[in-house]
Amino acid sequence: MSLFGAGVIKVVKKETVGGRTGFLCELYTKQDEKDQLTWTWTVDPALALPIRSVTLEGGKEKYRMELVSYKKD
Repeated sequence: MSLFGAGVIKVVKKETVGGRTGFLCELYTKQDEKDQLTWTWTVDPALALPIRSVTLEGGKEKYRMELVSYKKD
């Protein structure tokens, strides 16, 4: 999916994080005329929340937030 020329989002695969399963998504943005991976996140459709989010800068991980465990009351 294109974001009005600002970048492209790709849904890559399913993965499990913290005991929950979601879809791994990747955001590619143009940097120096190349598509650069700048953000990945995993969304659990049942929770409607990201269960993992990783921000990249220059091809290296800058920030990571990730579900460690999940318990439903």
